[in-house]
Amino acid sequence: MERANTSVLSLLGLVILCAACNRVPPVEEYPGLAGTLLQDSIDKKGLLIAVASIEGCYAIGPPHTSRWDGNSPMQLFKLKLLIENSLQGELQTGEADVFFYLNLRVSTGPARLGVNGCGGYGGDWRIGDRKMFLLLRDGGLLRTVCDTFNTCVRPILSGKHPDLEPTASRPVDQVIVDFFLTRGAGCCTDQQLLDVIEQSGPAFLVSRNYAVHKMQDLAEHETGLVRERACMVLANYEHPCIRGLPDDKSTNHPGKQ
Repeated sequence: MERANTSVLSLLGLVILCAACNRVPPVEEYPGLAGTLLQDSIDKKGLLIAVASIEGCYAIGPPHTSRWDGNSPMQLFKLKLLIENSLQGELQTGEADVFFYLNLRVSTGPARLGVNGCGGYGGDWRIGDRKMFLLLRDGGLLRTVCDTFNTCVRPILSGKHPDLEPTASRPVDQVIVDFFLTRGAGCCTDQQLLDVIEQSGPAFLVSRNYAVHKMQDLAEHETGLVRERACMVLANYEHPCIRGLPDDKSTNHPGKQ
């Protein structure tokens, strides 16, 4: 009889544990197109900035009707991330869960959040991608600062940067630019560098002067198509390829503009 009671208690404990694992966390969707852009997030109170690779994606619970728009079904998702760099706020490196919502009715507009095919939905991210995430804490959980549309997550195509972190002499805006425009581990073929340059827009929004400085490094030290593409980008911002010419506005203090 005692063994039977022990088995029943063990089974009950397992059921309770499973129910807890499947419980939908208390995270609510944002109203409308709420979100924060990378260039607006630096030093903003409560916002976290992290670079992480994506390890998994899961739909959590069934869709529910939006609390802001009764015609929209909202689906909660959980990302499994490996946080490699914490650039702003108190955030530990290592594995972490991050939550976001997708509006399942919206099919047009900007690129969407999420891993391709995750739960039958999601954007064009893939497992293993490296991204820069804007996050906040919501009831103890980590949460993207945007829902549905991918305005608060940016791709990092330049490889892994284990030693890049803000310091007294290198503020966070410059470190962010370095992530976008400096070779890291595993980078780069010429084609990868061209992709890095094609994705350089956020760097110029965060710190135009310092982004010009880094792009001129590419224009001066690379060869072939990479140099040509870097020079084209610099021309669009009205800067020369070679640092130090009279019309080069980036020579004095390559900090945030």
